[in-house]
Amino acid sequence: MKTAALFVWALTCAAGLAASGSEVEEALRYGSAEDRSKALDTVLAGEAPTSGPAIMAVYGGLDAVDRVKAVRAFGILKYRKSEKAIDAALNDGDPQLRAAAATSLGLLGDKKEARNVNALLADTSPAVRAAAAAALGALGGREDIDALSACLGDKDEAVQEAAVRTLGALGDPVALPALKPLLAGPERELCRPAALAVGGLKGPEADVCLGEQLGSADGAQRAYAAEALANRRRDKDIEGALIGALEDPVYAVQVRAAQALGRWHSGPAVPGLLKALHSEKPTLRLEAVRALGAIRDRKVREALVYVRDHDREDLIRSTAKEALRGLR
Repeated sequence: MKTAALFVWALTCAAGLAASGSEVEEALRYGSAEDRSKALDTVLAGEAPTSGPAIMAVYGGLDAVDRVKAVRAFGILKYRKSEKAIDAALNDGDPQLRAAAATSLGLLGDKKEARNVNALLADTSPAVRAAAAAALGALGGREDIDALSACLGDKDEAVQEAAVRTLGALGDPVALPALKPLLAGPERELCRPAALAVGGLKGPEADVCLGEQLGSADGAQRAYAAEALANRRRDKDIEGALIGALEDPVYAVQVRAAQALGRWHSGPAVPGLLKALHSEKPTLRLEAVRALGAIRDRKVREALVYVRDHDREDLIRSTAKEALRGLR
């Protein structure tokens, strides 16, 4: 029976076909080292469901490369009985295995592991520090903000960006003083992630911060601020600045402002959005149509009918048609 199952597995691999969960488990339990490695690749690619116990049963006999794959698979499969193996991997000499362990603990979501993962923020490997910072997005809390904020000064860009994203995911306004300097800092690659992270923070201080960025002399920073505001609740104190951004000299700012105003269902933005329907830039026209459809002001019906019938772009015409249905 084992031989027959492995024969089917070999044919499946040779033909490049999707394997079933049972075939993967047979390859893991009874196959060669190469079969096991391919089976783990199949699990990581999401091409076949399998059980955590099948991987755990062979874990001790895997080589270093496949142990990394197995630990990653434990997280993807949400196999909680693997936590002891993952905890041991956190202290392994292989940095790839430590990084995989941190990632899997984040996927498992057991907040009791936050302290162990936090300790990896001081790891000698940048890959491990980045994985730990990312995992704390699911595991961490206010007690981790200081350590994550310290990572913003890490020499590795991937660590910095992972810490920025996690601070935003945690949503604690205590992180604002650490994130704010990055909005206009010398590390240009971090400006957008930092703006989006500020957009994820609770409290009015984040709104004020992003509103200030709308007035930046840097067009990219204004665009990032408008993008971040789209993910927040409507703020009437900032709404006027966003409406004004529809006529910003930087095209990207106009587009992001239209998106934000649509998500805010901003009635006062209707005149500016109607004007944007005449833009030479198709993306701005498209976002203006989407925003007007979201706002659902029946006074814009005539304008949307015109766009539906006359715009040069198929996507914009079909979007206008859909928006008109919402006005009924």
